[in-house]
Amino acid sequence: MCRTASNHLFLLMLFFCATNSSGGLFGQAFDHPLYELEERIMEGDKDALFEIALYFDSKKDFVEYVDFKEWTTKEATKAKRIVRENCQFLDSEIMINDSTSGKQFFDFLFENRQKIFFSKIATSFILTPLENRMVHYEIRELSPLKKKELQGQAGELLNLGWVKAARIDSMIVQKSPEALHLIAVQLFKHRRKSDNYSYPEMYIDLLQFLTDLEIGVKDNQGKFVWQVNEFFYDEPRFNLLVFFVKHHQQFAWNEQELRFINPQLSVRPLEKEEYLFQLLSNENDSLAMDAFIQLSSCPPQKVISAASEYFDFSMVKNDFIPIFPCAFITKTAELTAYCRDHGIDYEGSALLQKKITLLRTELPINERVKLESELIQSLKLEEITALEYWALVYESRWQLGKSTRRILNEFYLKNWQQILAQPKHLDLYLKKANLLYQLTYQGFYNDYRGRFSPLTAEESKALNNHSTQDMEVKAEIELLLGHKKH
Repeated sequence: MCRTASNHLFLLMLFFCATNSSGGLFGQAFDHPLYELEERIMEGDKDALFEIALYFDSKKDFVEYVDFKEWTTKEATKAKRIVRENCQFLDSEIMINDSTSGKQFFDFLFENRQKIFFSKIATSFILTPLENRMVHYEIRELSPLKKKELQGQAGELLNLGWVKAARIDSMIVQKSPEALHLIAVQLFKHRRKSDNYSYPEMYIDLLQFLTDLEIGVKDNQGKFVWQVNEFFYDEPRFNLLVFFVKHHQQFAWNEQELRFINPQLSVRPLEKEEYLFQLLSNENDSLAMDAFIQLSSCPPQKVISAASEYFDFSMVKNDFIPIFPCAFITKTAELTAYCRDHGIDYEGSALLQKKITLLRTELPINERVKLESELIQSLKLEEITALEYWALVYESRWQLGKSTRRILNEFYLKNWQQILAQPKHLDLYLKKANLLYQLTYQGFYNDYRGRFSPLTAEESKALNNHSTQDMEVKAEIELLLGHKKH
């Protein structure tokens, strides 16, 4: 049948739907036709795909209820979302987005009607079989701590309802690598939020328990994802499924290591920074805090790379590390790297560390004020960075942050002329101003730029005459002089 015939058929179906749907083509009712079409598509009815194309151009409101709240969208938006959730077509085949018209989708279906099929493995309509697809992945070793944690959860993982329902437990007893494949199938099958088994953690944990591997696949932005929370989204789930469709038969049970191994895969060791980041979310305060302190002195680029895997709010499971750990640890690592390159002590003497530790505690007000005043008078320019460093590390200790703010305000007022006159100290101060302002949260780290406002003639002269090789310091000078917008 030619393209013209498909156009006529599309118009005929449009007319049929308009005259037979309750309330017209785009009539709104509690039992809206889109819900029925969604059910049929989920069951593998290819005809329903053709029918849902008729809603792709609708501008009529569509009301649905999510978490007991009423949400108003458009019928076209709902229809396209149904198709995206239940079809896994390659971008090179068709992209379903806001601009995709009903006719474009209908023509695609019409031209490929013999080749499009419903995959029971992917619980989706596809054109290119899963085994013929390209999947990008990285694999790294599981950390010793995670291995120990999973071993303690083994009984629970092997007795999960979906594990038994899919007979994955039997496959594991038989030491068949098909178990890995079936776990990935179940992960993608239960991808919808309304599903009782939608949370991805147990699926990923079971795969890691059986392989001692972390498998990173790409999301819809082309970024490798590793963390469990990233597998809430369809793209990583689907890519992990494709990985196991293509590779599960290469795995074999190893009696010595008591896990499935695949010698054909390239597995890299877990880098120090990656391991330390995993410890940050440990419920053990001491472990998490020690990891944070170690990370604060690691190479900044490695810290930034490791941090890119995480989202701040998903990490905080203890009361010691900063509430925004990714932001604080990356900026602190940049500051300590600068200090090492320029011979600046950021840890401080044992005596200074002892006083800073006291400021973290619940001191009587008179003792706190006395200790603050003592530090204001005794600290030298070479020592102030240590206070700032430990205050960043222990940002969650509000007592220390409050004291640090008062100490720094009075200390810098007292030593301002000396800072302006000495290039090394001015360069360091400007570096702090640039780095710490990027934190954007409320705290002592917001005050550095403000000390130049309003800019005096003496300050302007010092900034204009200051020579530096540091690009961030140069940017800070331009900003303070008004040559660059905030």
